[in-house]
Amino acid sequence: VRYERNGEQWNYEFFLLEVDTEFPLSRDQAVEILRGENALARAYYSPPLHRSLHCPDFISTPELPVTEQLAQRFIQMPVGESLLPGDESVLADLFRFMRDHAPDIRTAFARGGQPR
Repeated sequence: VRYERNGEQWNYEFFLLEVDTEFPLSRDQAVEILRGENALARAYYSPPLHRSLHCPDFISTPELPVTEQLAQRFIQMPVGESLLPGDESVLADLFRFMRDHAPDIRTAFARGGQPR
């Protein structure tokens, strides 16, 4: 589905959420919790393209520290038909829960399991 606004076209294909440095859990921990709750979320650009299988072995890539850092911060959230009305509120509540219970969640991950 494409939309036009002010002469620009938008398709709203992805909804990316940035997990910034102030969020108390890592992007990967948040994705694991989301997936454990049956949300179709995934790490976005992980690994970054220059480290992925799509980058041929014969291409030498420089160190890209900013790319490496950014590749650890984005979640591709579910969109479209994978959401029911009200699911966005449930997902927001889940992020608040993760924020508010981060110490216990980190402890559970350190013990080698997903928090229940």
